[in-house]
Amino acid sequence: MFREVTEFGNTLPGIAHTVGEPVDATVAVLWSPESWWATSGAHLPAPVDYLENVAQIHRVLRDRGVVADFASPRATSPSTPR
Repeated sequence: MFREVTEFGNTLPGIAHTVGEPVDATVAVLWSPESWWATSGAHLPAPVDYLENVAQIHRVLRDRGVVADFASPRATSPSTPR
């Protein structure tokens, strides 16, 4: 583990120029604090772990090489009619 962390630390100076640069994401994962709150109560017939579900979706996309970003359900994009 130490070696991996050290190797990762050594790569950081080489990628510092990318901080703040836009990333071309082909997929957006909708993140809704309201949905997280609504699914966290004991009122549901079965437990829902919203945070774990969103993390799992992101992991699957990442593992398949899909660049994903997070967006609010209320966010608009240039292609969205207003």
